[in-house]
Amino acid sequence: MVMEHLKQIHDAIVGSCQTVGSIAIMSHVNPDGDGFSVSLALQCYLRAKGFSAHIVIDDWDIIQFGNLIYGDIDQWHTPLTGNEDGSYGSKFVLIHPDLQYDLVIVLDCNSMERLGKRDELVVKAKKTILLDHHILEHQPIPCDFCYIRTNHVSVGVIFFLAFRKEIEELEPKIRKYIADCIYSSILNDTNNFTNANVDTECFEVSACLTKWGITPKLLYQNMFQNHSPAEINFIGETLFRSQTYFEGRIFVMYSTLEMLKKYGLGKEALSNMTRWAQGIQSVDVVIYLREQGEGSYRVSLRSPIIDVNRIASIYGGGGHKSASGCTILGSYQLVLEDLLGRIKESLNTLDQGT
Repeated sequence: MVMEHLKQIHDAIVGSCQTVGSIAIMSHVNPDGDGFSVSLALQCYLRAKGFSAHIVIDDWDIIQFGNLIYGDIDQWHTPLTGNEDGSYGSKFVLIHPDLQYDLVIVLDCNSMERLGKRDELVVKAKKTILLDHHILEHQPIPCDFCYIRTNHVSVGVIFFLAFRKEIEELEPKIRKYIADCIYSSILNDTNNFTNANVDTECFEVSACLTKWGITPKLLYQNMFQNHSPAEINFIGETLFRSQTYFEGRIFVMYSTLEMLKKYGLGKEALSNMTRWAQGIQSVDVVIYLREQGEGSYRVSLRSPIIDVNRIASIYGGGGHKSASGCTILGSYQLVLEDLLGRIKESLNTLDQGT
């Protein structure tokens, strides 16, 4: 996988769009406020330039991004067979076996495993472009153009740096929408500027986005302060069930499908759950286990002192050194015991200075 330079991103994407007939944009499974927000920003930019691009998703459970999606979300449940001209006439397309695109642009992800069923689109595509800021994972996505740099706080920042001049030239309404999306990506991956990855570049980009008309307070509220009473009850029960291990250094939260059913919630209620455990005294590692199916748990790991990406990669996951995730099969107790064993080993190694 050859890593290209930042200045080549614009030419690679626009040049490719000029030579293909169909374009897909996608992020990893269970999309977050970085990959999905930038998917919307890139799609808006390409449409402003006259290119039709669709965001391919795993399911319609994307209401958590409602403030960045124009109109009623139901209008995008279009027939999967598409229109007579082969287009879909919508912003979003649900993955299905017959789907195929000439160009696939992957954001915020570099592993085939993290694409889920949409990995087949990469295999079928004539050309693939990848933009990411995560550590290179196993089963890398084969691509024709690849830009991966971990020094950027979000893929939104990468998009901004590559397209800043062109975005500035767009009409104000479109420019502001793209700015909202980019700022949302920064909010997500810096946890509202509280994570260790916050740097000068991050603030400089945010300052420019403010000049483009964003309202930071509203975007923050939409991402972090937009919970329904049912969601607050769900969060409260999840925290109530939490436990500590290894002399209080490991904090474990977990939620079940039954809890979601109890409060009438979808999986979007589970986003950013680990932020509720940030700043707890003496805690070095936060684990959040959420049941996503029988014998299947989605795991989120957070730590300011150990490399949780190394641990997540053991289970086929990945992310950043201080924030990573994976999916583990097995009973809750066995999954937890295995995780605790690996994390305790990492903490002991750190304590011993080896």
